[in-house]
Amino acid sequence: MARLKIRWSNNEEVYREEDGVVLLDKREFDANHAYHIMGDIESFVSPIDRTIIHGRSTLREHNKRHDVTNASDFTETWAKAEKKREKIRSGEFESKSMRESIIREYERRS
Repeated sequence: MARLKIRWSNNEEVYREEDGVVLLDKREFDANHAYHIMGDIESFVSPIDRTIIHGRSTLREHNKRHDVTNASDFTETWAKAEKKREKIRSGEFESKSMRESIIREYERRS
């Protein structure tokens, strides 16, 4: 029995594979989803306990042992917060509690 893989996009067949042989491939190459090989990090001295960190695995163990994390772990969090701050600054953001706080403060100062 033949193993068949078919992928569709917008009601159009874009990929067909039968028994490991690609018969059709109209998919667009997206560099954001391509595989790449990342080299290891350079060795450095920990500012916490002065041990030498030799690579990612040593860094993970070090972070776990000292209950710390990298700032890069918060990149997505900061990006979301920046979008929210921009909405607030531009007036697009609507929050009931914020509106009530502003009204209360306005009435208190009036």
